[in-house]
Amino acid sequence: AKTDLVDLHVVANAGAVLAVENEEYRTKICQLAEESISFEFCQIAVQGNGLDAKKAGETVRLIPSGIRRLIELQAAGCAYIKP
Repeated sequence: AKTDLVDLHVVANAGAVLAVENEEYRTKICQLAEESISFEFCQIAVQGNGLDAKKAGETVRLIPSGIRRLIELQAAGCAYIKP
């Protein structure tokens, strides 16, 4: 049976970037990143929340603007799903 592949991006902005402060969430982010899920955190939100960018680790890509990235992904045909 053919399986459809999905390109999944998790774009975090505002308070969502605080997930890296929680050890359980940080571990889950690392596990999911190994499954080819892309984690992108808004640099503006990281700075605004006083986070050390290094704390996000190598599994999280810092992007200049979360909103701009959402617009880019939607323009490329991605769906926006907000939990």
